[in-house]
Amino acid sequence: MVQLEAAACRKPVVSTSLPTGVSWVNQHGVTGFLAQPRDAAALAEALRRLLDSKSLREEMGEAARKRVEAEFTTARMVQGILEVYRNVKS
Repeated sequence: MVQLEAAACRKPVVSTSLPTGVSWVNQHGVTGFLAQPRDAAALAEALRRLLDSKSLREEMGEAARKRVEAEFTTARMVQGILEVYRNVKS
């Protein structure tokens, strides 16, 4: 949820690439950066890149907002849940 809240506010996300939905929400190099778990240097580099470039922050922040608007609306979420129910029923 935190990733989506940041993205909705046009903020790029720096997150750890976990075997969950994290890397599906935050697209590396598009809406922010992903670092491998336990790689402090990669995490620091991602943060440094964003801190050093206002244009990169704005570009990724805008891409993040567009992704939220396209993929994470209430209507899309409801549609996804209904799809799961339909597949279970089949």
